[in-house]
Amino acid sequence: MASPMEHAGYAYWVNRQGVLYCLDAKTGEQKYSERIVQSPWATPLGVGDRIYFFGKDGLTTLLKAGLTFVKLAENQQWDPDIKPDQSLIDKETDPKRKAGAAMHAKPEVMGVTVINGSLLIRTGKQVFCVRKPKWSDRSSLSLPQRTSHRVACV
Repeated sequence: MASPMEHAGYAYWVNRQGVLYCLDAKTGEQKYSERIVQSPWATPLGVGDRIYFFGKDGLTTLLKAGLTFVKLAENQQWDPDIKPDQSLIDKETDPKRKAGAAMHAKPEVMGVTVINGSLLIRTGKQVFCVRKPKWSDRSSLSLPQRTSHRVACV
């Protein structure tokens, strides 16, 4: 479960059922509670007037920071129907460890950070780097001017 966070004068936290609470950071007065699609494990990230919530199963929900709930976008990092890595489950012999391995055999967002203008999203096996291409890189990437791209870093 993600840690609560404060940004731009408001405190945000999400419970295990995916209900997001926004409170005035000074008074503690609740401003809203709304359900988001996926409950995050990684702590949300506040940048400018936006809050990024990184759902456990790869769905990033982007909200406008402030006293009202405004969803700006959602982005699925990987195919949510991806099959579990059966080799992780099969190598366990103890029933409790096998059950634990089955719970975590699909990609899960475990942590996020920002480094040099790039967003790094860590799963159990990969780090995804999300950034806008540099102007000099655009011609070789064949991407539209405002599109971010994903790079899997191993």
